[in-house]
Amino acid sequence: MAVTRNKARKNYKLLSEFGLDQDVLDVSDPTSDIFDHETSPDEVDRLEHRIHNLELSISEKERKLEKSDFEKQGAIPKTRLKNGESSKLIDPVKEKGVVEKSNNPHKPQSSAPKVKSTEIAGKKTKSAKRKDTSDSKSVKRKDLQVLRRDMFVTRISAFAKDFRSTLVCDSIAKHVKTIRRCHLQAFPGANIWDMINLLNCGTIQVNYDIILIHVGTNNVGTYEIADFDIGYNVLISTIEKLVKPHTVIVMSAIIPRLLDFQNTSYFVTTINSRLRSLCFKRGVQFVATYKPFLKFGMPVCELYSPICKLHLNYFGNLKLTNFFVQVLSHC
Repeated sequence: MAVTRNKARKNYKLLSEFGLDQDVLDVSDPTSDIFDHETSPDEVDRLEHRIHNLELSISEKERKLEKSDFEKQGAIPKTRLKNGESSKLIDPVKEKGVVEKSNNPHKPQSSAPKVKSTEIAGKKTKSAKRKDTSDSKSVKRKDLQVLRRDMFVTRISAFAKDFRSTLVCDSIAKHVKTIRRCHLQAFPGANIWDMINLLNCGTIQVNYDIILIHVGTNNVGTYEIADFDIGYNVLISTIEKLVKPHTVIVMSAIIPRLLDFQNTSYFVTTINSRLRSLCFKRGVQFVATYKPFLKFGMPVCELYSPICKLHLNYFGNLKLTNFFVQVLSHC
């Protein structure tokens, strides 16, 4: 049996088929009198209008609930409308063409005027402020870099006053750091002409009483003997132009290389001999740095690194340091 509003309703089709009485409608059923009289057109219009108003109220309540949910989540900003209209949430379904019915279908619905939000202007001002602050920060950074560079130069000059001598060298003597009042300036991989360029650009500090130069190891095997003569001569002239008249210039001889001693022994011996003669002509002191590292005309293997056989190990650096200490003490 069919059920209407949680109440049992008689099946009229079955009653008529079995020849039962037709006046058996249940009076307790609210829909039992709908067939007693014909509904007029006015009542139909009134019912349709009532249903339409119910639909409008339901949709309005749904929009309000959706708007409150969006505002809680911060998804849609609030905008104030003109003529005292209440703020309404724009339904995305309406924008696609599904528009609810209105009482006056000939009158087009007025769309809400577009109001320029103050948040956009606020964002523009904030971006402009950020740009101004970034520009000021970049200027401050440049000024700070210049200030740091000046402070570094000042510290270097003040630092140099505490030292009496300096050792300018390549990677062979880069671990000679324990000489008292001697400033180490090591440039690994530098050759003779690199030292000349570093002197001309002011990278090498020469404001000392004694300048000890040890360079030329990286030129072995790539230069001719005449090129060494020219390079050492230009190096001495460059130093003399930059230092004070009373500064003592000391040129260190090339240390023999264990890596290729058999092929370069004659070449290195010849260069050291010609460097001695050049220093005597130019009035520059010469030190035979190779002597502690040779024994019976052969390099002492215990003083060289077993990995590269070019640089010195701990004992070799200690022997070189003691040798330079004795040299500087006699200057």
